[in-house]
Amino acid sequence: MSDRFSEEEERRRQEVAAGNGARALCDNKDVQYIFTALKDRYSEALDTVDIEEAEKIQALLITKRLVVKLQAELQQIAADGAVAEAILRDIETQRAAEAAE
Repeated sequence: MSDRFSEEEERRRQEVAAGNGARALCDNKDVQYIFTALKDRYSEALDTVDIEEAEKIQALLITKRLVVKLQAELQQIAADGAVAEAILRDIETQRAAEAAE
């Protein structure tokens, strides 16, 4: 059973590391400002683009959605890292209980 734990632990440690990095980005005021500024910039561009420029409208919409999606993905990676951290604690608790037997 310890092989399973070590493989899972390694995977969870990687998730925790990725989650910590993503959380640092999500919590960084400069990064938050950048996401807000990008979303605002694309919204303003959409408000001012000529209705007949369908390709430009489509490109702006796609780009704005990508910015929103990237921000959401970072938040999800951060949340997944927190879950992985809790799972690692459970693994360590289970390992300690097995060692005590």
